Amino acid sequence: MADNVKSILAVDDAYTNLQIVHGLLKDSFHMHLAKSGRMALIALERMTPDLILLDIEMPEISGFNIMETINANERLKKIPVIFVTAHASKDFVITASRQGAKDYLVKPFDPELLRAKIRNALKDSGHSGNRGKAIHSHGLIYDEYDLENDMKILYLNNMKKTFSVHMKIIGDLLDYYEVESARSDLMPTYFDLKEFFNGIESFNRLIAESKGLVFQSDFDADLPHVIFGDEIRINQILVDMLGNVIHYTDRGYIRFSVELITDDEDAEGVVFCVEGSVLDVIEHDFTKIHEKFERMQREKNQNIVNVTPVLPIARQLAEMIGADIYFNSARDKGSAFTVELPLQTEEREPNRSKELLKQVKVKAGIKILVVDDNPVNLKIAVSMLAKHGVASDTAQSGEKAVKLMQEAQYDLIFMDHLMPGMDGAATTKAIRALGGEYCGEVPIIALSAYNAVNARDLFLRSGMNDFITKPIDDAELNMALKNWLPREKLLDGNPDAGQNNENPDEFELNELLNRVSTAGSQELSIVRGLKSVGGDKKLYVEVLAHFCNWIENDMRLLMEAVKHKRWKDYAIRVHALKTVLANIGDELMSDWAASLEKAAAEGDTEKCVRETEYFQHNIMKLHSRLAGVFQAKQPKVEGSKKKISAEKLNDLLLKITGACLICFVDQAGCLTKELKEFSFDDETDAAISKIYDYVDSYDFDKAYGAIQTILEKLTVGV
Repeated sequence: MADNVKSILAVDDAYTNLQIVHGLLKDSFHMHLAKSGRMALIALERMTPDLILLDIEMPEISGFNIMETINANERLKKIPVIFVTAHASKDFVITASRQGAKDYLVKPFDPELLRAKIRNALKDSGHSGNRGKAIHSHGLIYDEYDLENDMKILYLNNMKKTFSVHMKIIGDLLDYYEVESARSDLMPTYFDLKEFFNGIESFNRLIAESKGLVFQSDFDADLPHVIFGDEIRINQILVDMLGNVIHYTDRGYIRFSVELITDDEDAEGVVFCVEGSVLDVIEHDFTKIHEKFERMQREKNQNIVNVTPVLPIARQLAEMIGADIYFNSARDKGSAFTVELPLQTEEREPNRSKELLKQVKVKAGIKILVVDDNPVNLKIAVSMLAKHGVASDTAQSGEKAVKLMQEAQYDLIFMDHLMPGMDGAATTKAIRALGGEYCGEVPIIALSAYNAVNARDLFLRSGMNDFITKPIDDAELNMALKNWLPREKLLDGNPDAGQNNENPDEFELNELLNRVSTAGSQELSIVRGLKSVGGDKKLYVEVLAHFCNWIENDMRLLMEAVKHKRWKDYAIRVHALKTVLANIGDELMSDWAASLEKAAAEGDTEKCVRETEYFQHNIMKLHSRLAGVFQAKQPKVEGSKKKISAEKLNDLLLKITGACLICFVDQAGCLTKELKEFSFDDETDAAISKIYDYVDSYDFDKAYGAIQTILEKLTVGV
């Protein structure tokens, strides 16, 4: 790494957070990792990092305490600080802004967003007068014409999300006519409620923050993860509600929440709520409905201005799926949309993580044609196909596609639906009309943003074989290649070819993750876990391995906090566990940890006492399953170690001490690895082994203490 590489000090009491940050940033920055506020302050006495990633909730010394020290020091106060928190409430944002934070990240964070915010903070760090600018505006600081690469990626991803939502809005308009004329069929499916909620939340957070609004969200931990319903229709309703609230709210906050409710007859339902702090809605935009609800609200609250339905499309869609939508507004207090859905839960569909990990790879010579009039869409499709080993031809019109079909033979065709001139259906008919067995049977897959219920039938009637939606989803594309390319042309379908061509390390990682998928609980999602580490399989495996190595100790400390009624300590420890569990992909246990953290914070210690033992039981059951996977891989047998002199041992220990005092993880890791190759005596060798483990888990304070014990022994020996 070059000498001008910038340094980052990351401070967090949760090891997996530090592990993920280190894995994501180590190739670009010198990483210093402090597992406690105390070690962070010790490091800051000896070094001046270029940027600080600072967790807020930590035992003994919190992030806010550290920020006070930073602000009181002339050398440190110009360092840009990004707060990392699981609770981006309005009060937190205000406090962070007052303390001079450059920006903030919500855990678990998106890896691309992390990189983008770091680069923007560093880019602007030379202008100390701008400190706190990003946090005040609740957005990112960027130069419209000079974006860093990571920021470009971030915004491209958000553009993709925006495009998806816009296509759904167009779909809404199409559905409106279907609702009016034919009451189109519903498409109830099993879907992951948490993923569904997060998808809507992430896009609308971007829009709200671009207006300078604080965006808050809350997912009830008691909700089931998988529910049965019409995901598309529910999405249309919620996007409609959020879009209107954000549009009319000019200042303050937006809050998006979902919770579980139970009525007098113990029937359960799901309630989504969208609130705006200041919402100047003109009442005549809506027509009153739900007379019973209106009367009830008038009796309850005399300040209610009106109780009315949301936009007509959302109202009619809600009626179709058996939902109720309400709107209420109180002067000077804001307004809220609420949608109530009957809850239908069934057993979770089989865990598909294993299937999703197996990316289809094709043999050399496979030819695929992509037809789309939009050059950007073509570029995206070609890029996505390249990941599967496919070199694609492209055509920007139906006429060009028909011409190419007369010049070459393709194994598969992806066909855009809406094109000027000859559209996808007409082009397909023209290809089939060319005659011959090949043109009559070549698989043609429609690409379309039109995802109405009868879309597939429409494309099949025009002579196409299948249909996937735009923007193209990786998993859908993978499945299309697997279903429609000849098996003999897939590396995935030829075990010998696959093993010969796959990187051995990649093959081993996939095998290990497949064993994790089989051994883990039904709620452990490898897909979610990989998402938390930016898709880095090696890093995800390391995170899982650490979970297996340290969770027993973490649970012991949690149980001790319950036993001795140290509820503040309990809340902090279960807060850290919440993040650890989210990072490995177990959102069910992470949500449970969140509910225990909330109970401790609100003084509901009875819940903590009642549930923690069973919580521990489930955690250790998961640990037992995963530990079996990692223990199956036996460590290499170490050969005889070289003897080390007292002088060289002393020299290496002093170097490790220096690295520990500034939390320089890579330097400390290299030095302890080197030290472990030597032998001094049995007692010292055992202590060195502990030092290695401490450094490996970023416990630099414990490593420092163990080193001092050995140094004292060496001094006495001299």
